Amino acid sequence: MNIGFNTFDPTEGLKIPSQNQQILDNKLNRSYLSTSVGLAFRKLDVFGYYKFVTAVKNINLLPDRSNVMKQKKMKAISGFAFKGITAAVAAIYVVLFGLSFWNIISYNNKLKQYEAVKIDHTKIIKQKKIVSKEFKVINTSLKLSKTLKSNKELTYRILAQVASSVPNRVKFDQVVFNGSNRLTIQGLAATDQDILKFIENLSKQKLVEQASLSSMRLPKSSAGSATMKGFRVFVKIKRSTI
Repeated sequence: MNIGFNTFDPTEGLKIPSQNQQILDNKLNRSYLSTSVGLAFRKLDVFGYYKFVTAVKNINLLPDRSNVMKQKKMKAISGFAFKGITAAVAAIYVVLFGLSFWNIISYNNKLKQYEAVKIDHTKIIKQKKIVSKEFKVINTSLKLSKTLKSNKELTYRILAQVASSVPNRVKFDQVVFNGSNRLTIQGLAATDQDILKFIENLSKQKLVEQASLSSMRLPKSSAGSATMKGFRVFVKIKRSTI
């Protein structure tokens, strides 16, 4: 009468689904579940002894543990991959921000020399204009020399004086020397004043006896947005120089 028995309950401490909990509640003696619970937990053996027992190895009363482990591994790998991608993107942004900051500092340092560079640029532009003007004079002289057939010294002197008389907005199409005392110049000018200025400059030359406008009825030609007027000028050479 003084001896009591405690029935072994293998389900104690286990989380049991609600649909099975009602069945277990009706059982006073749950010790017969010991074998099933023990076999189910054999796969939790860290030493892996269950692999060497055929009967135990073929019993699977737990969920598919291998698939669960694979899913956990995939989640872990995905987490590491996401973190790696995030870290890489963050590193790229850091590098880009660093380069941008360095470029800003570099550009600011360059802007400190802007005024000096601007002054040098203005000087170079002025020199370029002077050289361009001289180049146009030389180019005009070379172009005119191709239209003159005489190789006498007088021809060269006349050519040089004509080239020095050309205003900025006047250009030649043709120069004809008759070999004696007359030079015919045909070209284009921006305005009537440029033509008159050209004739005036010719009249001041030592070898020119008279310079006169022969015609302004030549076809007009456009140079960009400006309209150029055609002209023909007769130049009479002094007889004393022939």
